[in-house]
Amino acid sequence: MSLLRNARVVLTVVALIILGLAARRYFHSERAEPRLEVTNGSRVRIECAGISFAPEPGWGMGIFEIGKSDPARPRLCSPTLKRPEASITVLVLPKDPATLDTQAGVFLAKLSLQEQKQEAVVASSGLKAVHATGVSTKTGGDAGPDRRIQLDLFFLLNAEGRVAVVYETGLPAAAGLFIAWFSKTVRLEPQ
Repeated sequence: MSLLRNARVVLTVVALIILGLAARRYFHSERAEPRLEVTNGSRVRIECAGISFAPEPGWGMGIFEIGKSDPARPRLCSPTLKRPEASITVLVLPKDPATLDTQAGVFLAKLSLQEQKQEAVVASSGLKAVHATGVSTKTGGDAGPDRRIQLDLFFLLNAEGRVAVVYETGLPAAAGLFIAWFSKTVRLEPQ
């Protein structure tokens, strides 16, 4: 049990560090400091993606300035959601005339995932999405034991016709909870 708790803590810290560095480097002004809030159970809008979720009370919410938008580049959206076993992030891709399935396939081809699977899903709101899953194996080398990180991605088209990629990195045992939560609570929001 202690090993699982330690893995959760390490995973959460690593995800927060990576997200913080990426956000600061690509999307923050030097004066903008990210802040962490805790959800109260209200719906959370992800403005730049045009979607919203309803996390349970107590989830962490990393809020940061996203800076100027460049329609030709992917854009990391604020806020990110965090819980002990996983981190949920949203990325919006440049507009592309290809189908949602094709865009999902191109995105997935760039990742080095093992045990990759892909399926069409429909959320409770009627929103159609492509769900993909895979495992990233990181070798520990001198830094420690090998780690298996489950990556679950949902690809959907927002009101602007851009693909929003909602992804969770976390422990493989938490994937089922994310899939059920996403399917139950995600919905499109007007731009």
